[in-house]
Amino acid sequence: MRINKESITDIDGMDEEMNQNTQLIGVNREHKVTVNNEEITLQTSYRIPESRLNNYLYTIPTGIELTSKVLNLPNKRYNVKISNLYADVTILSNRPKYNGLRQDSMNLSFLSIPSAGYDIDLENAYTQLFHVEGVNQSEMFIRSWYGYDSSKISTSYNYLSENDIRSKSEGAILQTVWSISILDTSTGKIYSSYVADKILMRSKEPVYKLSTTESESEK
Repeated sequence: MRINKESITDIDGMDEEMNQNTQLIGVNREHKVTVNNEEITLQTSYRIPESRLNNYLYTIPTGIELTSKVLNLPNKRYNVKISNLYADVTILSNRPKYNGLRQDSMNLSFLSIPSAGYDIDLENAYTQLFHVEGVNQSEMFIRSWYGYDSSKISTSYNYLSENDIRSKSEGAILQTVWSISILDTSTGKIYSSYVADKILMRSKEPVYKLSTTESESEK
């Protein structure tokens, strides 16, 4: 989310709860899905609290609002449904040791409900809150950050600070995969497709810089 707007957040503060008063900001993406040589246009949207803009926090939970809706439907005989939603957040770093470390993930399948998915159309969207946990809520993340062998039991590790992660990363990547089911009401046939997005959530520079010697030893 590259928007030049400065915001200030106390990184030692409590989790910012998502409610109707929370100011959200984000981006929209358009996707084309083809059925029987006809294009259906979908829009996916991703919004975070405005205070997290260019100020993504790793150690404090973040609520990300995920939305999908139909922008253009070429034929009224098509019913579009969201049948599955996968999302994860991973670290973006220029160091292979840290790049791609998964902070949190979510996988929601709606195939088991009677309608086999949630309908979206020109007027009604599907919206889901992804509550991304802070990195210190995942022992696997901490073990991976320090390079511990997950097959060995270890009780001696330190919790991570914002500066620990910001000094070695540029931000976090939100990746989503929306599974789409399209019912042709004229034939009863159901078609399957998907749309996927990658969104960069930038963090600020760390409060302090590591010394050259310390930085080189971490490479």
